[in-house]
Amino acid sequence: MIDNERRQELNQTKFDVLLRKAFPDSQFEKVHAKSAAVRSNGQEMYVYAPDQSISPLAIAMALPLPETKINVVLDEPDSLLILQAEGLKKEYIFWIIEDETMVYHPDEDYVAQPVKHILDAPIISILEANNCDIVHEHEIVKAEIKGLEVARITEDRDGELKLQIGVGHYDQEAHKLVDLHEDPNEKLARVVADVLRYRNKEAKPHPLNRVARPAWLVSEIIAFPEKLNLQDVHRLMTPGKATTVKETTPAAALAKSDGKIVLLVASVGIDLKAIPLAAALSATEDADEIWMILPEKDLHPALKRQSSQLTIPIYFKTVQEPWPATLG
Repeated sequence: MIDNERRQELNQTKFDVLLRKAFPDSQFEKVHAKSAAVRSNGQEMYVYAPDQSISPLAIAMALPLPETKINVVLDEPDSLLILQAEGLKKEYIFWIIEDETMVYHPDEDYVAQPVKHILDAPIISILEANNCDIVHEHEIVKAEIKGLEVARITEDRDGELKLQIGVGHYDQEAHKLVDLHEDPNEKLARVVADVLRYRNKEAKPHPLNRVARPAWLVSEIIAFPEKLNLQDVHRLMTPGKATTVKETTPAAALAKSDGKIVLLVASVGIDLKAIPLAAALSATEDADEIWMILPEKDLHPALKRQSSQLTIPIYFKTVQEPWPATLG
């Protein structure tokens, strides 16, 4: 098994070989970057960052690069990054590695998964009775309490709609086995009560108040829009999705303020994925400005560097954390 440091060295060497093959007459200098291989020929920058939890585009946006034309090299096509680049001022050129050679990224539009709208009155009535927020996320319809999933509407092999109850997919599967014959309304009420017990400012540290925090921030804004002088706030589906409830991903909403349409993007923990997400949404939504919603301690210079590249005005709005302060 190759350790992380050795893998980084191999990626640096691989990138040098790729650049020599693609541009035999050019001279490249290594640019120091902690999490990526970065090279410059004096006019353009080239970035390669495989094996990272964030995209090479996000890394490139966070680096203090003077060049206005940035080349991003990928192991395979990623149309979402193309969409994100549409919302940026700098020119980003994308390449993929094919047969150990750099070739231009194929022209392809990002295609979002279709939104599924569920109109099952009995299920919807159970969710509404328990004060759940109904969220459409691509092909998934789920119910949330303060940004945390507590139920999901699924369809069985016969096309019958079912309500799976629990915090996230794995908890829902466990509830199906353990509480098979429990009344859905009673089961959901119990899960909601557990979530509310821990998902508040005065609660003790608990896994239920550590997860899905960006969505929690958005839910607070929807509940109390007047705190930010907002109106007509509604949750916005974001490109891509979290695979587990423990995965932290930015959350988004659209709102109005002083006659302007505002794109809200909430992030927690110096998340370099948030600004690229805002760029993608700005390319698809008719917003006049972007507001980044985050705790004050997470306002990092790297986010400011990223935000300077957006094509529409962006403002950072720091908010109070609704979770217990002792958690850090």
